[in-house]
Amino acid sequence: MRISPVSWFFFSLYIAAFFSMAALSVSGQCQSDQQQLLLGFKNSLNFSLYEKLVKWNQGTDCCSWDGITCDTSGRVIGLDLSYQSISGEINNSNSLFRLQHLQTLSLYLKSRVSDT
Repeated sequence: MRISPVSWFFFSLYIAAFFSMAALSVSGQCQSDQQQLLLGFKNSLNFSLYEKLVKWNQGTDCCSWDGITCDTSGRVIGLDLSYQSISGEINNSNSLFRLQHLQTLSLYLKSRVSDT
């Protein structure tokens, strides 16, 4: 039995659409408690208008924020604020420590080269 190229085309389209929908359903929407913890962390920091943190706000899904990775349940598992000019105190009461599913954290800052 031979399958026509048109049939292959529509079959391929169907498969592509199926996997696209599956990928969309896998990316979890941020849980509200996770968003509140991230906003609390943001409020404990100082940063410039050019940093990732500027775009973090209540009106958008935190899983779509720059530097945030979520699992399929909408829990924050990754936080990458490397190369950002942020400052502030992170003590043991900071909301960062209540992100219980956090697996990766990057706060790496590029060192400044002194002119000596």
